[in-house]
Amino acid sequence: MRKIVVIIGLVLMLVNCASQPDIQKETIVLPDELYSQDTIKGDIICWENYKIPQLNRTRTIRIYLPPGYSDSNQSYPVMYMQDGQNVYNDNFSVNGGWKVNDTIDSIVSAGLHRGIIVVAIDNSAYRVQEYVPYKFETAHMSSQQSQADAMSDFIVETLKPDIDNNFRTLTNIENTMISGSSFGSFLTIYTVLRHPGVFGKVGAFSTALSSWNVAKEFEEYILSSEDQNKTDWFFYVGKDESSADSQLAFDAISKLSPNRIVHYIDPKGGHDEASWAASYRSALPWMLNISNEIEPIWDGIRRDKGFYNSRGEFILGKPELKGNSVKEGEITFIYSGEGKNVVLAGDFSGWDATRNEFIMKKVDDHFEITIPMKAGSYKYKYVIDDRWVSPSLILENMKPEPTDLVDDGFGGFNAVLVLE
Repeated sequence: MRKIVVIIGLVLMLVNCASQPDIQKETIVLPDELYSQDTIKGDIICWENYKIPQLNRTRTIRIYLPPGYSDSNQSYPVMYMQDGQNVYNDNFSVNGGWKVNDTIDSIVSAGLHRGIIVVAIDNSAYRVQEYVPYKFETAHMSSQQSQADAMSDFIVETLKPDIDNNFRTLTNIENTMISGSSFGSFLTIYTVLRHPGVFGKVGAFSTALSSWNVAKEFEEYILSSEDQNKTDWFFYVGKDESSADSQLAFDAISKLSPNRIVHYIDPKGGHDEASWAASYRSALPWMLNISNEIEPIWDGIRRDKGFYNSRGEFILGKPELKGNSVKEGEITFIYSGEGKNVVLAGDFSGWDATRNEFIMKKVDDHFEITIPMKAGSYKYKYVIDDRWVSPSLILENMKPEPTDLVDDGFGGFNAVLVLE
């Protein structure tokens, strides 16, 4: 059996646990091999082009229904999650996504819980604007106006009522959850505080604040918010990333009298989907009061980055490149893979995927764009259907071939093109 973790890295605080229907009353240790067993499977359905009236945009919503949902009359807890493209198993994610569906399938198959509904909200080219609650700017991005108020209101005032009306959900605070990572954690925390009394379980993974020069402002916002005595908070951060932002948010929330709160620093983890997948395996049972383990469960999960070869096989490591440079001047970028809309984003565009002048034009069987560029070294990515895609996954569909690939700090790679 696994060892119960009471104190890891930082202090674990436990207060009175809110009761939940049909959940085991006794806190248990998760069974060995829980996440390597054969499982019954839940279903994932998609609402495409779902309207966000607060922003006059549309979005894909990916809804997971646990095993047995269609064969019962039971109602289920619901978890809302940011960056929906990466929540399940996704080949466009370098590390294969969070595998949330697999985690819940395993818990249900082991008889530990009846499962939950997951509502995964895709991000978009406006991800930073939608997720960061304040006006911000960085060395690589010009001043941007926040749209987080609208996104937060969308989740609570538009999406949640639709989910409750279309599925058998438990709508009270004890059974309404929300989670996110990086900027998605930022929006998650902000949404809980902006709409008090809605969410009773919160997963804040690798919260990103300081790089956007808004940490102090956000801390003041937290401290001015209502008490969180009906809400459980699970904070996670990997040792391979800065823990300052997560610590700041944890310390501030701790002063709001949370029902339960924990902060775990993972010595194996970093700022990537593989780390969040491992942590979610313990975070969800903790939120559901079926285990008090908080140590991430890495069984079968690898953080190794990789790429797809010409046969569609996923190869661990970094692809070998010729390292060629290109002569400065009019540079034509080509993408010949799947997708409906493609945007070129890089340090030359302020990493802004919403700029019309960097939308790639469809020409026959590929997308292309030509831009004048001077000698130098440039980092870039393709944003395909509003998804930031690691170049390692689409290398054979990119021209010119990048000179190199470098770590992007988010579990993937940036392409590098050297011009002479």
